[in-house]
Amino acid sequence: MHYHRFIYDWVRSESLRDEDKRLVREVVEDWFAKFPCGRGRAWDPFTVAYRSQVWIRILLEPQGEALFPKVHKSLFLHGLYLEQNLETHLGGNHLFKDLSAMLMLSACFEGPTSERWFHSTSQQLEREIDKQVLS
Repeated sequence: MHYHRFIYDWVRSESLRDEDKRLVREVVEDWFAKFPCGRGRAWDPFTVAYRSQVWIRILLEPQGEALFPKVHKSLFLHGLYLEQNLETHLGGNHLFKDLSAMLMLSACFEGPTSERWFHSTSQQLEREIDKQVLS
């Protein structure tokens, strides 16, 4: 549920009617109200990384930004949270997911924070690739 993949599938539907759009917006608004930044299972780092990537894909859809105006701001909070909670203790696919999401998030914004995300993540991702991928 917290990955929001179902919302991406819904938004991509060619038969999305106005009533469907209203319902999708309500689901998203309800989620924002019930799961504020950093609280509960919705904010496990892997979940944040996965959801960030889904939301970025949603915003790239033709009607994405218009349907969900709060999402862009929320993505910035996702990035700040994930930056402080990378799953370095787990490594493997969890850290890889975290880092790939951070790289995508860095491309969504301008300024010193996104530049920091890009440079830090690029270096960490390079090290992880060296560790995890056999040459």
